[in-house]
Amino acid sequence: MSVDPLIQAAKYFEVRNKARFEFKELEQPTVRKIWTAIGKVRLAIRSEGGSEEDEISLLRPLYRLRSLLLESPFSYDSDEIGVAAFVADLQASLRGRSPSSSVFESTRAVIKLLEAIIGEVNPIKSALKKALRSESVVVIKDSRRAQEISKFLRTEFGAGNQVITVKDLESLGPVPHLLYLGSPMRMATIFAGGQDTRFLLDPRGSISTFILYPFSKMPKLDGLIAGSKIVPQLWAGTTFEVSTTDTHGEGLTDWDLAGTRLRKSNDSSELVENARFIGLAGHHYIWAESRSGSRCKVLTISSNGALGIEDLELADLRENQFIIERTEGSSASMIDQLADALGGSKYRKSQIAFREMLLEKALKPSDLAKLETQLKEIAGVQTTNLRRWIYSRSIAPQSESDFIKILNFLGKGEVATGMWADLDRLRSLHRRAGVQISQRLLAALTKTDLLPQLKEEGFAEVSVKDCGSIGAFRVEYIGEEVVEIPVTLIDVIRKDVN
Repeated sequence: MSVDPLIQAAKYFEVRNKARFEFKELEQPTVRKIWTAIGKVRLAIRSEGGSEEDEISLLRPLYRLRSLLLESPFSYDSDEIGVAAFVADLQASLRGRSPSSSVFESTRAVIKLLEAIIGEVNPIKSALKKALRSESVVVIKDSRRAQEISKFLRTEFGAGNQVITVKDLESLGPVPHLLYLGSPMRMATIFAGGQDTRFLLDPRGSISTFILYPFSKMPKLDGLIAGSKIVPQLWAGTTFEVSTTDTHGEGLTDWDLAGTRLRKSNDSSELVENARFIGLAGHHYIWAESRSGSRCKVLTISSNGALGIEDLELADLRENQFIIERTEGSSASMIDQLADALGGSKYRKSQIAFREMLLEKALKPSDLAKLETQLKEIAGVQTTNLRRWIYSRSIAPQSESDFIKILNFLGKGEVATGMWADLDRLRSLHRRAGVQISQRLLAALTKTDLLPQLKEEGFAEVSVKDCGSIGAFRVEYIGEEVVEIPVTLIDVIRKDVN
């Protein structure tokens, strides 16, 4: 039975008018020293001219470390925080740097503090245990850590409280208690600019408790405190105001860092396409093709638990939906194999011959631009797909007239008509094979009882003989930036092992 929207709205206003904020401030001397030391690394990098490489390989990992220390209840020597791994990575980043440089010295200071903190007690655990109630909804900043925090609550406290991200508050109904791991400034700040303070302006909990280190001040909320009829009570004498010396670092999440780290450096021979980074449950990710009109498939779950498939424009994909895609190991070569089994093998020689004709004119990848210009000016064919026809599994131009013009330019016009017939048949068989494989995989996905695993872990995979595997994965993060990625990495789900 659906809730009356007027009753729901009344509950929102009731919660909002009675909202109360609590602040459980922590103190851990070594954590405070590490916070200060990381700030010194940032200043040292900037004073020495700070390259993009320093930002990506040194500063952003330090921001991630900082957020783990300030928001995670795990012991400092745990795999979840990974202090020992951070120390090893920082030591590796210093190789080749001058020991007298300020970046070297400030980073060494962080390393010494990390080595010292491993045996110390993390106060977040006891603060979390004390503040946690049966009705609490735990709120975190970083979606990638939700499963780990849920597991921690179960194993350490025997608690099954819901764990959500601050973004998920938008769809959360009124609740008695929200328990935040982290400061309001951290929750509000968006990576690479801006703040979202809706969780303070429109609190979804009658009581909102923040477990935090008091290292950054509150985001300013015009109209909420001064002159507002809705005046939340503030405990611990804290006032909302603006100021932080490092909003860029405040907003960084694990997925922001992963999207930068997982970009692959391309050599000039690799075929690239525009793609957008999407972070998925279980530390999985996908580079999704980002051309205009790009589409994806998402898993739908009906009220009775039945699974279905919906076709969606990539631009309409949202966090917490389940995206469906091939998983790593399901090579596109499976389509080649099935197409050959359907009769394509006898046409494959024409594809190879066309590729070799192009290679005669473009022995090096750098020759491709020259050949494209010649085709445009001499043959009247405008194309940017030469690299795709040579270096990937794309078969030939879509247009027969363009294909004949290209072969005439290459001096092979006499075989153009027969070769086009072969390639057209091969392309048709490829499409047929792709459809068959997709249908088999999608059928297996929807007919398998995946709902318990999807609810527990956020993802599930199925395999089909001779077709590879496919998975449904909850979307945790959608990157804003569109970057060039090798086509071999696009639209395949992989796992980030770091």
